[in-house]
Amino acid sequence: MVHSHQPVEALHLYLATRGSQIKRVLTLHGVYAGTKNDLALRFVLPRMHARVVLGRDLAAWLAKEQGVDVTKDCVVINNGVDPKRIISASRMLRSELKLADDSLLLGMIANFYADRRKDQLTVCKALPRFFEQHPQARFVFIGNPDDAPYLFDECVSLCRKENISDRVHFLGKRSDIPDVLSSLDLFVLSSRWRARPSR
Repeated sequence: MVHSHQPVEALHLYLATRGSQIKRVLTLHGVYAGTKNDLALRFVLPRMHARVVLGRDLAAWLAKEQGVDVTKDCVVINNGVDPKRIISASRMLRSELKLADDSLLLGMIANFYADRRKDQLTVCKALPRFFEQHPQARFVFIGNPDDAPYLFDECVSLCRKENISDRVHFLGKRSDIPDVLSSLDLFVLSSRWRARPSR
């Protein structure tokens, strides 16, 4: 059995296993933008031995956004997070940034993607006005820029242009996400699309 998570990836999976006894599984996480993904998804869905949808609402949302019926022969697995994986008593990030305990710290945790599924730039555009109202606030971006370094550079350049670089920290990829979350006063996630949680 081989498991895939993206339409184009599933197409490669299909071509590599066609004519064999290997079972093919595709898990659907959300809307897949672009003609390439749309065509690949329509082609591979009926050619998978199993289709998994993360959350009860996602099948209807995919049908609405992609025009693809994923309500037939799909297994629904509700998406969830074990709280033990993200709860931490540490506030080391605040110490690392040399912030006072009463300083307001906001942050976004998301990689920089070439398809712009996460929208750090909109946050950067909003920060100057926010900082005017909250002079002691700081903002951190956590996320790997390797997939779209030009988007990362665009955000950094905007912060320099707006003279807020000393209050906005781009910390790259981190392995201490529970500690980062526990250090934040407010978590921000600016996203163009994402899988909908189950109700």
